[in-house]
Amino acid sequence: MVKRKIVTAVQNNVEDQNIHVVHQETDRMKENISDGNISGLSEQESLEYIKTLEKRILDQEQQIRQLNLHANEIKLKNEQLLTVISEKDKFFTIIAHDLKNPLQALKGFIQILYEELNTLTMNEIFEIVLHIKNSTENFSELLENLMLWARLQRGLMHFNPEEIFLSTAIRESVSLISDSATNKNIELTYEIPEDIRVLADINILQTIIRNLISNAVKFTLPGGKINIGAKMTEGSFVELSITDTGIGMSSDLVKNLFSLKSGTSRTGSGGEPGTGLGLIICKDFIENQGGKLRVESEESKGSTFYFTLPVKSR
Repeated sequence: MVKRKIVTAVQNNVEDQNIHVVHQETDRMKENISDGNISGLSEQESLEYIKTLEKRILDQEQQIRQLNLHANEIKLKNEQLLTVISEKDKFFTIIAHDLKNPLQALKGFIQILYEELNTLTMNEIFEIVLHIKNSTENFSELLENLMLWARLQRGLMHFNPEEIFLSTAIRESVSLISDSATNKNIELTYEIPEDIRVLADINILQTIIRNLISNAVKFTLPGGKINIGAKMTEGSFVELSITDTGIGMSSDLVKNLFSLKSGTSRTGSGGEPGTGLGLIICKDFIENQGGKLRVESEESKGSTFYFTLPVKSR
């Protein structure tokens, strides 16, 4: 941090000195003209000298503008760099904490099996194995989101938008994640008009849908409901909605939901760990495809995530 401040201060000081020197030379030229300090020259030579000085003054003023522009660009780049570094610091803080939790859980359950297997009943063994399964799935989901986020930040994600039927993408996404809803006795339904088509990358779109449905399942109590809907909106967009009857969120949590700030992650209704990274990835993916993501939620009354996607222009 100290090193960054020193570098920034040195850059600013050098640029200030350069601009000051240019100003001094320009002022000196103007003084020579106004003071008539061109003795010994003929009238024609004096005119030529004045024209030359005027041109040099214009050139120096242009240099000043360029230096100011360059200084502003450096300032903007520094601000952007500091923002990126700050986000990365928050990110690593989250990951250091949330990668540790599922690993510790796995270690603890496996230790129990190893030390007490002969004394455990089948029901107890089944319960421990179920915990191991859930911890493994959560750990796998976190790693997948980490890899996606890293590729996105490094500019390695390639978007290949094409016109696709939304109902098909929804059905395929739901089929891959319906087991987690069934295991919590959650009713998962969707109402998508068959004729709606969107312009999107099919793989990215399904990643978005799976993340949002997984999030809804995670924070919905057993016996709850999740519904996926879609409708045309004003302009060339389709709006999708994923509504759950889960535990909902406070206004403060909603406000910071799509940032890497500490404290935005929380445990699901069944004890499932979460980092909030999946939602951040969804937001970036949606915006990269020309859409927007928003959420409406109330504590104890559930949440609805809305996101838009463009339709193919005619």
